[in-house]
Amino acid sequence: MLQLLKPAPVALEIFDLSGRRLHQTCSGELGIGPADCSWDGRLENGQLVPPGTYIWVLQVRADAFAEKHMGTLAVAY
Repeated sequence: MLQLLKPAPVALEIFDLSGRRLHQTCSGELGIGPADCSWDGRLENGQLVPPGTYIWVLQVRADAFAEKHMGTLAVAY
């Protein structure tokens, strides 16, 4: 969960380990308060991704800078 103190552009992107972007969510300006950016394990076309490790990148643009957080997640069925 992300807590915004003022409206800001937010983007959550999911990549495979080769760097190919698979999905983008929370794309656009979100309002003040808690923001739930989540991913349901699906590609842009709606297909489920295969089990494996993926990279997430969360970007929040503030007044004079962009904050970027990254990590990995595992998908298993």
